[in-house]
Amino acid sequence: MRPIFSMALVAFGAALATEVPYPQMIHWNGTRGLSQTRSAESLGEGYMTLAASGSWYEVDQEVIGSTPPPHTNVQLGMLSLGLGLGPWADFSVWTSAFNVPGWDSANIKKSGFGASGAQLQLQGPWDEDFPLRAAVQLGILGGSQNPIQTGLTADGKARADGWDYVQTRTGYDVQATFLQTLRLGSESFPVRIHLNEGLLSSLKSEHEDLLMIDGGLELTPVSVLTIGMEGHQRSFLDKYDMEQDPFWVTGSFTFHLPGDANFQIGGDLRLSSGRSTERDKNALDPWRAFGSFTVGFDLLAGKRKAQQEALMADSMEHQRLNNLIAEGEAKARRIQKSMDSSGEVTRANLADRDSLEARLRADSTRLMQGL
Repeated sequence: MRPIFSMALVAFGAALATEVPYPQMIHWNGTRGLSQTRSAESLGEGYMTLAASGSWYEVDQEVIGSTPPPHTNVQLGMLSLGLGLGPWADFSVWTSAFNVPGWDSANIKKSGFGASGAQLQLQGPWDEDFPLRAAVQLGILGGSQNPIQTGLTADGKARADGWDYVQTRTGYDVQATFLQTLRLGSESFPVRIHLNEGLLSSLKSEHEDLLMIDGGLELTPVSVLTIGMEGHQRSFLDKYDMEQDPFWVTGSFTFHLPGDANFQIGGDLRLSSGRSTERDKNALDPWRAFGSFTVGFDLLAGKRKAQQEALMADSMEHQRLNNLIAEGEAKARRIQKSMDSSGEVTRANLADRDSLEARLRADSTRLMQGL
């Protein structure tokens, strides 16, 4: 009952923020995007984001030696910071921590720091009005805690199982992700379609290279709400198995608050089918719930304001000069019109004089003839 009441309060508060412009959606790693699908759009030069997110799920089936027992709660928290280095480049860092209350294991810690990472995103310098965006995101991540849920293949290789596989791990990995974003809709109803194709390569020989595919639809029907729908797949690069390796869908609601703040709630649902093995039959537990709060800061707001004021002053000066030119041209037209009118009067007077002189000469001629 309490979570429903809290959600209602947040939704009511967001509904009051009717003047909030279309905001930047923030991915959990600090760059732009949906909850788990990155965007190819940049943060913008001098724009900084801070994000705090968390997730929770309940273990359904135990993997002996790798996961907590059934019905154990698994909690994960993450912090991230993103910074727009320029119009086409972003940098972000993140870290995580986990807690598994009630899990008594001699080999695996039930709480502690998870993994941490850093990313550099480079976007193609395309025209601002072009609807398609493309970028590449390069990153490194690593951790010292054992993964919360990892099964093993028949040859002893670690599987990429578990909701928190990326955020709770040992060793170091490098990641390269290609991003595409198609911008559709209108200014009052923006629509974004995001696609990600990523490769995660471990520096440890016991981990296989992973292929990670993400896609998402971002809808903003009103300025205070964005609806996200996503699909995800994570599997071995050389043994791709869409059905049995982690495969899930995501739904989220993001409420946009004043002050460049966002509050997001959502959930994941497992779609991958069970394996024939008994020890690690399911790659994921049935569901996961998550939430996040993000806030943005424009570090170059003063500079941008000064530039805008300079442009406005320059525009006003141009307008003043244009007005002076227009007034001068109007005055010249009035003088010319007056001169043209005076000329017409003079020509009319000369014509009357010539006509009178002609009549006088004619009368004089008739009078002389009569004599």
